[in-house]
Amino acid sequence: MKQIFKKIKETLEASDKIDLVIENEYPKTHFKCELYAYKKGWNLFLPYQDHLFFHNIDTSQENNRLEFISKLHNKARQEIDLLFKVPKIFIISVANISSIFISQKPFSAEEIKLSQENTRTLTGGEFHSIFLIDLQSKTIHCQGKSFTQIEGIKHHFKKVDPQNRSYYLITKIFENITKESSIK
Repeated sequence: MKQIFKKIKETLEASDKIDLVIENEYPKTHFKCELYAYKKGWNLFLPYQDHLFFHNIDTSQENNRLEFISKLHNKARQEIDLLFKVPKIFIISVANISSIFISQKPFSAEEIKLSQENTRTLTGGEFHSIFLIDLQSKTIHCQGKSFTQIEGIKHHFKKVDPQNRSYYLITKIFENITKESSIK
């Protein structure tokens, strides 16, 4: 798994304007991840922040992986919420929080369902998503791309929509870590 995280780190470092922190620990929320990546940017007139939390789910001692995935993702959201001093509805800089769980074992149907849930809210201020990367079957589970209806035509914005920004970056990482046939 060390090779996998090394490839993830290399892919992120090759991406534009991404800051990395390895084995980041957050004492306020009692939360830890194997790799954390952060990116700030602008879309049209609004600033955004992308926060990516990478986890090796196979190292977990938890019996209930579904609960553990949900708990870690919510801890990541809490940690990012602490960065903002105003309620989410008033936040201009939208936080895009992605939790990426990597496993050598298949994910359960319930875990996959959790990763595919629509997480858009009316209050705004945050977008969050869960990505599950199954190295054994070389599959990725997530919400997928977000499409916008423009005059009857479905269109997806690759960089404006936070769901799509995460989707394209994580699928790029996924392709880099699964392109070799002998992943261990």
